[in-house]
Amino acid sequence: MCSNHTVHMATMVAWLLPLVVVALVGHTSSYRIVIDLNTYDSSDMAFAASGQLSCDGVWAVNVNSQGVSPEEWTAGIKGVNGGYVISEDEPGQYSQCKIVRDYAGGRLDNAFGYHECQDAGCTVLSSDEVNAYASNCGTSVLALTRAYWSGTAWRDRVTTILGNPNLYGVVMEFAPNDTTDRSQAAFINDVLAAGHSPMLLLPFQTAELPEVALNTLIDFLLRTGARIADPRVVLVLARYDQPYVPIQGGSGSIAAALQLAKSRRASIISNATAAERIHAQQPLN
Repeated sequence: MCSNHTVHMATMVAWLLPLVVVALVGHTSSYRIVIDLNTYDSSDMAFAASGQLSCDGVWAVNVNSQGVSPEEWTAGIKGVNGGYVISEDEPGQYSQCKIVRDYAGGRLDNAFGYHECQDAGCTVLSSDEVNAYASNCGTSVLALTRAYWSGTAWRDRVTTILGNPNLYGVVMEFAPNDTTDRSQAAFINDVLAAGHSPMLLLPFQTAELPEVALNTLIDFLLRTGARIADPRVVLVLARYDQPYVPIQGGSGSIAAALQLAKSRRASIISNATAAERIHAQQPLN
């Protein structure tokens, strides 16, 4: 277990890093993309290891991937991107942050923790629980919400932990084919304003093609004023609801959703760059 001083210093470095990224890239940037390896079997993990799901980082929890060896996990994480690694545990359980760190060759950037429950706001870690994760996992922490409506426990419980220095960010989980307005834009903008990373955990379902659902969601986020042209915003592409969306293949797969996410990001960056050029050409008054 790390000392409190060590945990605090590691956490400060972890959540200050995205601010450095923003300063370096200016406005010509956009959201990051992370692949969640939850429920991957050996075939899917081999596909991940091949580099065909390469993106900005990886989310890992091994409890739903029976028969996948530690070596396969290590290769899958490396193939997606072992430079940014997130683990997942429930409160009081810190085994996954240790297992995933081992799989990733000693690297763990964030420990995600949550309560699995249904009442409004109940999923969100308390500040004490955030600190417990930081102490037991030796890294900064992610908490979970499923909405951010004004006047609800969802928003209240998120805002109470935004001042915790051990908090890296907050994750909002919802199926991307569900078009319910969960105040995603306010969530993203408020978490950014507090100096943290807002993440959208998106478990794709077979009800709609993943790439179509994601395209619609990105349009919605832009239309409602979410500041997704910020690299602290993270889209986590996942599948864990049965029947499973395929990982590999063309249209209808996680691979297709990833390509869509990359394409939309490139367009956002291109549009921002063009706007900056036009602004630079404006004569000074």
